[in-house]
Amino acid sequence: MTGKQKWSLKIEPCVSETGWSVYKIPLGGFAVNEELRPMLAEFYAALDARVKVRHPQLSVFLQYNQLNIENAGLILAERGRDWMPDVGIGYEPHKPPPTLWTKEEFLSLGVGEMPRPMMNQLFLVTTGDEPSLQAAQESAGLGPVLMMRGPTPIKEVMQQGKARFQPLIQDISLRNFGWYVPLLNLKSFGTANAAVFRPWTCGLTFYLRESPDDQGVLIACEEPLDGAFMAAGAKQEPQGRFSWSLPGE
Repeated sequence: MTGKQKWSLKIEPCVSETGWSVYKIPLGGFAVNEELRPMLAEFYAALDARVKVRHPQLSVFLQYNQLNIENAGLILAERGRDWMPDVGIGYEPHKPPPTLWTKEEFLSLGVGEMPRPMMNQLFLVTTGDEPSLQAAQESAGLGPVLMMRGPTPIKEVMQQGKARFQPLIQDISLRNFGWYVPLLNLKSFGTANAAVFRPWTCGLTFYLRESPDDQGVLIACEEPLDGAFMAAGAKQEPQGRFSWSLPGE
């Protein structure tokens, strides 16, 4: 008989022109293998416990466009009373502003082809740090998780985001949301220098996203995370890489 397969997460450093340290856990897309979900859940909690000292304000969002993957939407529906989600927009600052669909876009769709996402709606968990971390852990590996930390409450980040991003949107129906926050991927960190990128963060200092564009988990911080990874139980490997396994494996 063959033994149970041992899984580990691989954490790889990525190119960044922004002054932030950026890493990726490659997963090949979402949802991940069922055996990896509890591992990701534990890793999110372990890493968060190490970064919260220097980045005290936690906010967890669930990405609407990822809620159609497996049971991600059902989890949110069942936990809605506990998490009391508030809806806003994730703005991708490295891309043109979001727009409504055009007639030409509909006419060019192939048979069975879905139109592009019109916008990136986010659901913010509003009931505190414990339910926020619970939301991240229960949704881990399905694709919707977005964790942010910084020195100031999320309301201040939202205010900065609304002031910065909302005026760039031309379609009035996409300007009527109460808040906007940055939605980043690896291209965000590879296409902007520090001076351009700093306003995009709206005061955030730590960022973890299950990123469909990057087919894995994006982790970024204004300072190196090598010490935090190792304190969370990761093993250092050559070329700035790390591996993380569940304790005892």
